[in-house]
Amino acid sequence: MLRGSVLVARREAAVAGPSVSRLSHRSGLAARAYQLQRGTRRDALLWAHRTLATSSPSSVSSASLPSSSAQSYYQNDDPQHGESPQLQQLRELRDLIVECGGTNSRIEKEKYLRASTSQDSANLLLFLYDDHVRLYTSASQLMSYLRQHGLVDGDVSKSRQTTLPHEEEARRVLYACGHGLLPSMHDVLGLLDSREVSGHLALSVLAIFLQDSGALQATSDETTAWRVEDSTTESGSKTSIEELVSRAATRLTVLECFCRCLDRNLRVGINAKTLRSVFVKGSPSTGLTSGKESRAGDAEEDPRTKTTDQDRRSRGKSAFEVALGKTIEKDQLHKLFPSSTADTPEHGEEWYVSRKLDGVRCVVQVDIAFPLTEGKLEVLSVESFSRSGRRFNGLKNLEEELKGFIAGSTVARNIISKSLDVGQELGPRGDKIARLYLDGECCALIPRHKAHSTSPMTDHQGHQVVVDSSSVSPSSAVGKEEDPLAYFVEDFTSVASALQRKNFTIHRPAFFPFDVLTFSEFANWRSGPPSSATFEERVKTRIEPLVDECNVMSAEASRVPLVRKLHQEKINTPEQVHRWIEEAAERGWEGIMLRKAGSLYEGKRTTDIRKFKQWREAEYVVEDVSINEMRLPIGKKYGQRRALASVWVDHNGVKVSIGSGFSVEERLAFAEDPQLILGKEITVQFFEESKSSARTASATVSGEGLGDGKIGHQLLSLRFPRVKKIWMEGRRNM
Repeated sequence: MLRGSVLVARREAAVAGPSVSRLSHRSGLAARAYQLQRGTRRDALLWAHRTLATSSPSSVSSASLPSSSAQSYYQNDDPQHGESPQLQQLRELRDLIVECGGTNSRIEKEKYLRASTSQDSANLLLFLYDDHVRLYTSASQLMSYLRQHGLVDGDVSKSRQTTLPHEEEARRVLYACGHGLLPSMHDVLGLLDSREVSGHLALSVLAIFLQDSGALQATSDETTAWRVEDSTTESGSKTSIEELVSRAATRLTVLECFCRCLDRNLRVGINAKTLRSVFVKGSPSTGLTSGKESRAGDAEEDPRTKTTDQDRRSRGKSAFEVALGKTIEKDQLHKLFPSSTADTPEHGEEWYVSRKLDGVRCVVQVDIAFPLTEGKLEVLSVESFSRSGRRFNGLKNLEEELKGFIAGSTVARNIISKSLDVGQELGPRGDKIARLYLDGECCALIPRHKAHSTSPMTDHQGHQVVVDSSSVSPSSAVGKEEDPLAYFVEDFTSVASALQRKNFTIHRPAFFPFDVLTFSEFANWRSGPPSSATFEERVKTRIEPLVDECNVMSAEASRVPLVRKLHQEKINTPEQVHRWIEEAAERGWEGIMLRKAGSLYEGKRTTDIRKFKQWREAEYVVEDVSINEMRLPIGKKYGQRRALASVWVDHNGVKVSIGSGFSVEERLAFAEDPQLILGKEITVQFFEESKSSARTASATVSGEGLGDGKIGHQLLSLRFPRVKKIWMEGRRNM
């Protein structure tokens, strides 16, 4: 039946005129896709007309389309009749934004999501609110691109004649993603997340998607209709304030809706937890119920929860939880040792103290075949993740070294053998595996005397490079006998930039593990696994022996190891902590970390882990402000409000944006009257001056800049700045 309907659609298209007859090789697949959605011959013909008019602007103009009955169907019938599935989904999301944005009740939001969200939109929302998704393109970039090429704010029908940069390649990629059809919005955004398209190619793909789906034309039609409505209203009776507010809340174009999706923020007061509780079967908030309320006698799983193995693995990472420390101030350190006195220091709480490394948190997941094999272990996979569970693709060399090392490690075998609940988890193929986690910091190291040199940061072309940490060997360091870092500092900018680069592998990173965990300890910490070890036990029986064994294997192979030892000292008095703080200040460390010796692992921010960092302060004069729409509360009611986003100050000739440290009241007041803060002096708290390469910065940036703040090819800005005090009198007077 389907084949016959398609042939009828093609035959009627051929009768309509020679332009439409090109459907067979240009828009036939689009017509077939839409016919599957609607199941009618008339809609297939209509969609063929509309797709043909927008998909090949270089060869077919809107004027060449015949005045056929298909056009009258669109004009005279229901406005949504004949729309593409992609445009229908955008309208559905717009309704969701209006309804959920109009209430502060979480229960009402969840009720609407359950009742009115389709399977495709549910999957799209879960994707957009996944913490590990990155689209690398913002709505402001897209809108600027569309305006630049005349695709918005004008006659959209004429924009079909516009040839976009990379258009041929963009169309090929876009329709290949949909297997010859216009792909879904979820699939298009997935191209951005996977970095299959980026830069101007990504913008061209998005523009063509919006064109071919009819979203740009619909946006033009909507804005035109609203202008007509406003002009009619102005000539009539006076409009009430309530009506104006209601009109503003509901007048959201489909293009604006798409932009909110691109920014991964619908601005309706929902988050990933809310969406999982509604759509994911087995979520903690819903027990074993499905996304929609089950109907009587219907025991089937909600179709929105039916996912592929890849989807399940991706969703599972949403629960990726790592231990994080809480900041402690210097005058609070004595509270860590409540039983300690000058007379009886041995009775104080015991902690392990270590240097706080200025690198990127890295969790390495090692899967080993279970039961264990004789001889070497069968390592199935080694993968590295960020602290939020996002995959690192630039650490393949580290993963390969760890794979070979773990295979021959007696320490790893002992860890697995002594864990009562190991080997119960399932691998990708459903077979039993033993999984270990190495939690640590990935760093790039440079000698202290070269810390301010440009050579470790850029090559002869000014391109940013990662320091080869193999030059930093344990034998080359002095200071603490077990500390290879005594005369070296970390290059945070270098390693962070490298891990974000596409298709790039760091040659020799330095990895400092500070914890080793079994799967049960890492994933099931809330239930207290029976074989959980304290941090002190993990230091003595896992971390130190494992790193020592790795160093021995590397020495036998005559190479510098990528896995390095982080010195951890057991202390029990405040005086010992202060000695570490003094050393951290002398050596320019980021700070120190303290971990309670008798604590079990908790994958959350916990008081069993404390971090101490010394922050710096300086005074600046506010030179400019940035004002934007922000979702802020007044009383208990949230809404989109015009608010101060950040202030701009001058740091040694560099314009720096500072957006943290303002109250809601201050943001609203300064947005209404920027003169209240312009020219005022503010005290800014920051960690340190940050550096960036010249090729990635501009004269006016957030955290980067040009001017007198340059050091060679590097640019100085402020790292982690926040406003501590606004001196409303104009200048600091105390």
